[in-house]
Amino acid sequence: LLKTGRRLIEEHDSLLSDLRSLSSAKNEVIRFGLSSFYSRIYVPDLFLYYEKNMPSVNIKPFESGSSLLEQMVIDGKLDFCFVPETPQNEFLSYRTINVEEFLLAVPKDNPVNRYAIASSGLPYMDFRHVMHLPFILQSRGAKSSVLCDRLFRHFDFTPNVIFETALRETMCALTGAGIGISILPEVMATFDQTAKSPNFYHLADVDMTRNYSVAY
Repeated sequence: LLKTGRRLIEEHDSLLSDLRSLSSAKNEVIRFGLSSFYSRIYVPDLFLYYEKNMPSVNIKPFESGSSLLEQMVIDGKLDFCFVPETPQNEFLSYRTINVEEFLLAVPKDNPVNRYAIASSGLPYMDFRHVMHLPFILQSRGAKSSVLCDRLFRHFDFTPNVIFETALRETMCALTGAGIGISILPEVMATFDQTAKSPNFYHLADVDMTRNYSVAY
């Protein structure tokens, strides 16, 4: 009983010491980067999670383009960043956190909608039915350009690009207005839909997925 009592007292004192260390610990700051587009998707939940489960941790998100974010991680200005996995920077490691599909966006009143192939989810579209249409693409240098270039090479096709923009919201708005067609992340199809929103399609027989990763 004496040995057990002493052990219990020692564990009790050790527990109190640990609690005092936790209560006096300095707040930890986590600095990470991601694009403004994905910020609206991930950051609200991150703030809520840390506020509820780890209140001593302060998160400091930074928004910018993927290439700059990766360089900031290399330079030690960020702890990590969330970016598309391809192309990779040789000085960083990547761990996949999500696989996202890119969809074809078509104006609602465009005649090519009649070629839609019904499915249990979003319908499919054969890319050959839309190749003659004008394209609205993301600005060159964006990582999503790699995915679009792969699609165009697959069909040995050079698109008629009438506008390039850094903002996917602009691409979606222009497509919905009937200016052209675009290729957008699947999450765009889950945003609030209006009468001016485009129709979204899976591209048939083409891999339009890419890994979204944390780089560190």
